[in-house]
Amino acid sequence: MLSKRLSKVADLINDCNNVADIGTDHAYLPIFLVQNSKAKCAFAIDVNSEPLAEALKNIQLANLTNKITTIKSNGFDFINNKDISLDVVTICGLGSPTIVNILSSWKKPQGQIIVCSNTEVSPIRQWAFKNNFEILFEDFFVDQKKHYWLLQISTEFKSSILKKDLLLGNKNYFINNQNYLFYLNNEINKYKSILLKLNKKNHSEQYKKTVKKIKLIEGYVNAINKIS
Repeated sequence: MLSKRLSKVADLINDCNNVADIGTDHAYLPIFLVQNSKAKCAFAIDVNSEPLAEALKNIQLANLTNKITTIKSNGFDFINNKDISLDVVTICGLGSPTIVNILSSWKKPQGQIIVCSNTEVSPIRQWAFKNNFEILFEDFFVDQKKHYWLLQISTEFKSSILKKDLLLGNKNYFINNQNYLFYLNNEINKYKSILLKLNKKNHSEQYKKTVKKIKLIEGYVNAINKIS
């Protein structure tokens, strides 16, 4: 059975020819996708031999060695300079800076990219914006007391991302998302605590930036509440 985190990723995938799961760990996601006819075949990719060996064991137990291929690769090294077509790429359970580094190493991005990050995703939004890729969907949720951000990106549609949404995301994706509102209110309180420790005169620039962040997040939360 998939974790909540991987289930949310799987829900965004339907009837594709292939999936490449970068940082596959135990290959739970590729196995589920193939078993449930969401993908005809898959690549289970990891940079480390040990998790890849565990992935292969699980694939063998599922009797799917003819449909899921394990590959030891640092990100997209396995596909760069090769004629391999991908429908969907998934990158899960990593921080956003690491995910951006992996995506930036991909010479010819294609298909859909689904990322599930355990840190805030403004760097990933900026990567999509820079490459003129469209963000089709976003979500924020909690799984086993950890925060996760989920993004579905299309390389086939031109970006309609607004610069004002690069930091916190398009608010329409987070209507009635109480987890995200709770997280943002905690961020507001965090910055207010920082503000109390700053001397306005001696830390004028940092003080101004912190005030600006608070106002930005408060305005964003209020805008979501008005829509909800």
